[in-house]
Amino acid sequence: MKILNIEITRQCDFKSLYLSPETYLRKILDKFGMTNLKHVSNSFVSHYKLSDDQSSKMVKEKCYMDGLPYANLVGSIMYVMIYTRLDIIYAMSVVNIFMSNHGWAHWQAIKWIFKGTFERVLVYGGARQSTR
Repeated sequence: MKILNIEITRQCDFKSLYLSPETYLRKILDKFGMTNLKHVSNSFVSHYKLSDDQSSKMVKEKCYMDGLPYANLVGSIMYVMIYTRLDIIYAMSVVNIFMSNHGWAHWQAIKWIFKGTFERVLVYGGARQSTR
């Protein structure tokens, strides 16, 4: 069953619900032409130390960066974050700071977060039923 683009699966044996955004994320990949992104196991790593110094400074670079769907991708990931990926709140707050003036490093960071959201499922419950 799907609700708000989040796939919900129930396993009665384990008394658990699984919420998966994978179908929604695949649509986003297609929409932004990023189907060749490789998935990563970590959604935000320490090698991304983002700052204002990495923002676009030259006019040509700023025009190019403004043409990238940075805000759309941030918004799409925030949608997933709210429903299934509470673990990426910090990472999203960092990239959100640079919404109005982002550079190449910020773009790479948001793509890394996006790559790390796949194959992660939010699980509610998980207690095994008694066999009595």
